Amino acid sequence: MNNGIDKKLKKILGETISAEHIVILEKLTEPRYDEDIAEELSEKAVTIRKLLNELHDKSLVQYVRTKNPKTGWYTYVWDRRNDKIIEYCKNHVQSKIDKIDEKLDYETNNVMFACSCSEEYFSTSKAIENDFLCLKCKEYVTGFDNSDIIRDLEEDKSELTEELKKLDKVKITG
Repeated sequence: MNNGIDKKLKKILGETISAEHIVILEKLTEPRYDEDIAEELSEKAVTIRKLLNELHDKSLVQYVRTKNPKTGWYTYVWDRRNDKIIEYCKNHVQSKIDKIDEKLDYETNNVMFACSCSEEYFSTSKAIENDFLCLKCKEYVTGFDNSDIIRDLEEDKSELTEELKKLDKVKITG
């Protein structure tokens, strides 16, 4: 059965929601009652409703609520919001790019210092606060070349930027 959610999207979704949430999204190839999904997955309806409500909080699903006039009970028909799933994934990737931009800004705009006793390094302002002494061993810190870190961050950003571009071409079917 084709559930229509691209494997790239599943990977991105998996960074922010559980595998159980993704299974629910896969089951919503058409509008469905929560009880039907629960039965198909051999789960309690309350568990499925909890997952659906969490997906609803992220705007990844929507529902239509109807009231049975005889019993007064509400029933919910749930549907996947394909456009919002793609938008959600794009926003997640963009937030990762934004965090890398912050780190890049910090790394490129500061002179760094480190001590041989530790893998930690810090900016000039932190070195000044500590009189250029290591807090662990009390030896003087020396300049630290963070060019490898900057290169790695730039590579990560480039990969994520490409991933973001590819998301513009992704379509969800079903």
